[in-house]
Amino acid sequence: MKSHRILVFDISGEYGHYRKFNTTSSPLTYSIPTRSALSGVLGAILGIEREIAPGIFPEGVVPVNELFSPTSCNLAIQLLNPVKKVNIGFNLLDTGKSASSFFNIKNRTQIEFELLKNPKFRIFFSHSDESIFSEVSKRIKTVSHHFTPYLGLSQFTAVIDWIDETTATPASSPDDYFEIHSVINLSKLSKQQPIKFEELFYSTDTLPMSMRSDRVITEYAEILIEKTGRPILAKTPSFWKTNFGNIIFL
Repeated sequence: MKSHRILVFDISGEYGHYRKFNTTSSPLTYSIPTRSALSGVLGAILGIEREIAPGIFPEGVVPVNELFSPTSCNLAIQLLNPVKKVNIGFNLLDTGKSASSFFNIKNRTQIEFELLKNPKFRIFFSHSDESIFSEVSKRIKTVSHHFTPYLGLSQFTAVIDWIDETTATPASSPDDYFEIHSVINLSKLSKQQPIKFEELFYSTDTLPMSMRSDRVITEYAEILIEKTGRPILAKTPSFWKTNFGNIIFL
């Protein structure tokens, strides 16, 4: 493996919500943004139009999930604020009864959402297309986002701070424990005793890793998180060294 040029930026807000795929009427949230959510943030920054109908995109538009697919884009996530979740009721339109338009719906129903409180994440981003990488970096640095980025739901506007452009250098530790500062895709760890557990707050989530343009998930992965943001001691065949700590791309 050769070194990667990477962009480092922080994304934060007052609230966030990344809905779990296996929840129904009372939506639960992942502790971190999903890869598809981050692709949406990058697409908003660049001004990539969304679909005009299910599976139909404006002429010449490459869907964000293809533009930032795992084959061309690397993403790693580091927790900067501890994971804190709160429950808040949302008043939603009650569409149980037919109406001629949404404006004629009078009834409301209250649904309780699980939300992230004061989430803040550090994102490590690289792309095989140098022009895309440079444009994302320039727009974040100059705060010239084409569309407003948000944390999962459009009510939760995101604050994005440019941190640095730096280099990620490949390293290996198949038999030794190293501090990993990003969340960890468990499939990328060594098979024998991959984690040295300490008195920390660990949790795992099964997150979608790859999504087609028609929103069909093609890959899931189990992600290990230290909920206060402290590094995890892990053994892995390969990781990346940066000025901000060791990371493993999702």
